[in-house]
This record gives sequence, structure tokens and C-alpha cells, in this order.
Amino acid sequence: MKHERRKIGVDIIQPIVPAYRVALFDGLARDADLDLSVQASPSLAVGDKSVSMEMSDYYTDRPWIRLIGTPFIWQKGMKLLKAKSRGDVLVICGNVTYLSNYRLILAARRRGAGVVWWGHHQSAFARSWRVRLRLAVTRWLA
Repeated sequence: MKHERRKIGVDIIQPIVPAYRVALFDGLARDADLDLSVQASPSLAVGDKSVSMEMSDYYTDRPWIRLIGTPFIWQKGMKLLKAKSRGDVLVICGNVTYLSNYRLILAARRRGAGVVWWGHHQSAFARSWRVRLRLAVTRWLA
């Protein structure tokens, strides 16, 4: 009797889907070992927009809101669609101001799914104390 291997559930949560990431997501979606979901907002307040992903069945477009006039952001409707158990993975953007990611991280960890915090180490204008704080938070959560 041949044992069929379960696909790895992968949820990728992004602020938006820029054109340069489409090839990556399309390639991941074609991988027979992965069950992929990409969730992103249609646009950001600064004007950046997601590219049209209508042909990709793994993409979900969700709105976002800015909280209390601060740079903190909540992406409405984001949820774990594929990362449901041990061996699955949640991939989130490395921006700590996306508060909705924390709820997703805790839900993924409760289910035994891995968490990948994907982002830049620091920007050219980052203050060192902020970088240390952000890295401490990400080490604890991811």
C-alpha cells in the first residue's frame, strides 16, 4: 500500500502583491508539495497597489485599516487558510506595525504550524534601538 504524502499548507500574508513577487508566488503555487494561499490588501495608504492577480486561484484580496491615526495597520479578514497543523507554515511580512499578524502568529503556533517572519534586517534610516526592539519581538514570536 502506497502512502500518499500530505501537501504542506502555506499561508503567505503580504501588505500588497507587487509585480516583482508574482513570479515567486506563481512558482510556489505550481509546486506539487505545497497548498498555497497568498493574502494581501488591494493598496496601501501611500498609493502602492497590488498587481492584478485575478488569474491566480491562490490569491485573496483583503482590505486594511490604519489604527488611531498611527502607522499601525490591521489587515481585515486575514486568516489561516492553509497553515492548519504541524508541518504547515505561516509566512508574514517583517513589518511589526501590521498588528493583525500577531493574531495569526498565535493561531499558527497553537496549531503547531511554523512561522516565518520575512523581511529586511533594517532600513537605511532605521534607529538602532528600534531595530533591536523589532528583532526581539520577532525572535520571540517566530
